[in-house]
Amino acid sequence: MRNNPLVHLLGVALLFVTAAGVALAVLPPAGADNEADLDAIFGTDAELSAPVEIPDNDEPEWKPVEPLVLPPAVAPIDLQKLPTLELRRFAASLSPVQLTALGTAIAQAAYGEVITPQGLVVLTPPLRGTPLESLASWLRIMSAAGITELPLWASGTPAWVRWRQLSASPLTTEAEWIGFYRSLKT
Repeated sequence: MRNNPLVHLLGVALLFVTAAGVALAVLPPAGADNEADLDAIFGTDAELSAPVEIPDNDEPEWKPVEPLVLPPAVAPIDLQKLPTLELRRFAASLSPVQLTALGTAIAQAAYGEVITPQGLVVLTPPLRGTPLESLASWLRIMSAAGITELPLWASGTPAWVRWRQLSASPLTTEAEWIGFYRSLKT
C-alpha cells in the first residue's frame, strides 16, 4: 500500500483542498475594505499611538517596610565593678577576645539560646539579675570548674539535654553548674 501511486495522489489532492479552504476563510472577499474592518475592531493608528494618561489616585505611593528595630544591646560591663577581687583577677586573666565573647554571650542569653554561625549552642548558665551579677556568677562558675571558654554542643546531645534541665530550674545552684562544666571538661 505504501508504493501505490493512487494513495500519494489522493494525499496531495487532500492537501490542496485544505490549503484552498484555509485561504478562502482567511482572505477577504474581492472588493472588501480589509483595513476599515480592522480599524473598526482595533481602532485607528492615531488612537493607538496616543499616550495613555495615568488616572489620578488619592492613594499614597507604596513605601518599603520599615527596617527591623533590634532591642538595645547590653551595655559594656565595667570589670572594676565586679563584687570581689578574686573575680576581677580571674576576669583580667582572660584574653580580650574571651571577655568580648563572654559579654556577647550574656547579651544574647538575655533573648534565649546562644547559637553560633555553625549551628552549635553555647551552653551558658542562665542570667541571674543584672548583667553584672550574671557575669560575676559566670566567672565564679568558670573559675571553679577550671574552664576559660563556655562549651559549644549540638542541639539534642546528652550535654545539651542536661544543660536544658539545669537552665529550666530556677533552683539550680552554682555548685550544680560547676559539676556540669567539670563533667564536660573531662
